[in-house]
This record gives sequence, structure tokens and C-alpha cells, in this order.
Amino acid sequence: MGINNVEHYSSDEEDYHNDYKDTIPKGKSELEPSVHDLRDEGTSDNWIEHNSSMVRLTGKHPFNCEAPLSRLMHHGFITPVPLHSVRNNGAVPKASWDNWCCTQS
Repeated sequence: MGINNVEHYSSDEEDYHNDYKDTIPKGKSELEPSVHDLRDEGTSDNWIEHNSSMVRLTGKHPFNCEAPLSRLMHHGFITPVPLHSVRNNGAVPKASWDNWCCTQS
């Protein structure tokens, strides 16, 4: 059953489905935009934009961070993309979604 195939849902399932669909845009609209952080100047990660609410765990570089617990609790089970945790042991590869591909075998 596809996510857009709501005619097969019971009324409770349809309510849940609609709440779920409304949660994603709401979470994005409540976030400040990601920006280039001045603390990243002089590092190999200076080109990456980050959400300013992220808590840095390792100082300047490598960039390792997590979202504040209060922000995660506010958004519930769906973590908005800008608030996903970042764990990194070195420089983030410069890549573009236009030419990046992931495969599963």
C-alpha cells in the first residue's frame, strides 16, 4: 500500500497519515536556515553550511555535532534534515547531489 493510497485506510489510520504528512513541512518551517559558521574558517569543512543550533562536540575540526535534546523532543519522531547528527573523522568530501550516487547490493 503506497503512502498516497489513503482510500484503504481506516479513519484512525487516515488521521495518523495526515498528521505524519503535515509534520515534515512543519519541522522545516520552524528551523532557522543553515549557514557557514565562522568557526569553520581555515578548516577543510569551511564550505559546508550547518544549522546554528547544533551542539559542537569536538570544538573546531573535525565537525562532530548533535541537535539539542529540546529541539529533538519538539520535533518528535521525525528529525528535520538540518538537525541530523554529524559524526566525522576527517574532511567532508566535496560532493554535489547532482553527481552523487549511492548503490545497494
